Amino acid sequence: MKLSTEQFLSRLPPPNGARAAGPAGSRAEPAKIELAPIYLISGDEPLLVNEALDALRTAALGSGRSERESQIVDRSFSWDKVVASLASLSLFSAGKLVEIRLNSPTPGDEGSRFLRQLASRPMDGNVVAIVTPGLTRKIADSAWAKALAAAGVWVETRPPSLTNLPRWMAARLRAAGLGCAPEGLELLAGRVEGNLLAAQQEIDKLALLYPAGTNLTAEQLRSAVADGARYDVFQLGDAALAGDAERAVRVLAGLRDEYGSSTGAVVAGSRGAGAGGCRHSGQP
Repeated sequence: MKLSTEQFLSRLPPPNGARAAGPAGSRAEPAKIELAPIYLISGDEPLLVNEALDALRTAALGSGRSERESQIVDRSFSWDKVVASLASLSLFSAGKLVEIRLNSPTPGDEGSRFLRQLASRPMDGNVVAIVTPGLTRKIADSAWAKALAAAGVWVETRPPSLTNLPRWMAARLRAAGLGCAPEGLELLAGRVEGNLLAAQQEIDKLALLYPAGTNLTAEQLRSAVADGARYDVFQLGDAALAGDAERAVRVLAGLRDEYGSSTGAVVAGSRGAGAGGCRHSGQP
């Protein structure tokens, strides 16, 4: 079964058993649910991947699986140890949640074979979560990915497009008890530049600064978000070299706010770059 982040979260109880709105604006009532034996959580946006994994952890704990193991597939990793761990019975829990993180979306021949084995294992009370970077269409059509999706649930996390980013942030603001005018959402989207983790951090900060029920204005957002923005001359140079005029203007504005003028910003930034230039070139 393949689900989007919103579909997956809507089927699980929210963290801490509280009623809370997720990215789509709503989640199911807290309740015990029947978890699948295996989950594949893929994506390149850390915020969405971690939220999906956190929700699964909460659901596993609520279903009596109080033990959790977390492993990263590296040079010291052993698939045999995972199989042995799943075969060992838990004395104090109905089962365990075993998380396996792949740094690459391709597990290799050995990993592929073991993943298919994990997908076809008999029901043992355990839940396995395979966490990977985003999968291309070719990888999604591989035998191991199809086996995991057929035996359990594939949660494909995808960040909102730039067009949908303001709508995504509006839902997050509503979950935090705040409202925002459309121009404010556009401003916030420009300030976080599509970085969802940064966007959530700004929303969390706004929830601390303003009481619930506040309908934020563009000026309030401009003031609050600017306080947390930090730029340097390297970012200005990168934007200029990339031909990204909009970002260059935004970075220059941030430097001007910090140093008092555009000239002062560039001069001060250049001095900082000169002081740190050796570090960037690899010289002592």
